[in-house]
Amino acid sequence: VNSLSNLASCQHDLGNDEDAVPLLQEALDVIEQHNVVHFKSLVSANLAMCLLATSKAEDALYILQPLFDTDDDDLGEKAFIYCLAAHASILLGQFEAAQGRLDQAQQFALESEDYEEQMHGWLVRGMLTLNLGQFDQALQAFEQARTLLSFTRNPFYQQQILKGLSDIHAHFGNWEVAFGYLQQYQSQFEARSKSARDSRVLMR
Repeated sequence: VNSLSNLASCQHDLGNDEDAVPLLQEALDVIEQHNVVHFKSLVSANLAMCLLATSKAEDALYILQPLFDTDDDDLGEKAFIYCLAAHASILLGQFEAAQGRLDQAQQFALESEDYEEQMHGWLVRGMLTLNLGQFDQALQAFEQARTLLSFTRNPFYQQQILKGLSDIHAHFGNWEVAFGYLQQYQSQFEARSKSARDSRVLMR
């Protein structure tokens, strides 16, 4: 399970989320076969994250929903699960559900002092408020997420924060600032895409 999860994590970081998905599905099969249930929540959440990255929000939420009622004491992991569920809910237009899940996620992140998940929560808060047309709140949320970027190595989060900041500054007519963030986003996207292509060549 660890080997499959680590390989999937590498593929996700390289932008190969479509390749990460079957690895995580295989890891879940192993978990079921050998009843190593203590890995199930995190592997399922990582699978949901990769599904979100490939625009499969409904599939991601389907995987996450059974995890809400688990007895896991890891509040950081719970924050991760609820943030992902809120993100999926936003993409599905379920804004009220997203609000409740995000409030819970941010509470878990604060209680656990998990700064990466606090960053994740602010990112999703920016996405939600942007979709609701609450532009001042969206800018504040994306800026809060940006200040916590040093606590993550996940390029998926980094790119979304940069894109969110570009979009919100464009809305306010701050074109130079918006273009600067868009350039950073594009540079990261191109670098990640090249890494993904190179990785796929090596795996053939």
